[in-house]
Amino acid sequence: MYTYTAHAPEGSVDLAPHPHVRAWLGRVEALPGFVPMRRTPVGLAG
Repeated sequence: MYTYTAHAPEGSVDLAPHPHVRAWLGRVEALPGFVPMRRTPVGLAG
């Protein structure tokens, strides 16, 4: 679920109203060995 959720802004899904989801994403990203997927500048991410 992480990848789909983390890249939701690329599909124009705003995560700003969801602080708990954003906090969860941050905890996943802080895990040892975490390797991020490349972001693309589309949707809300652009």
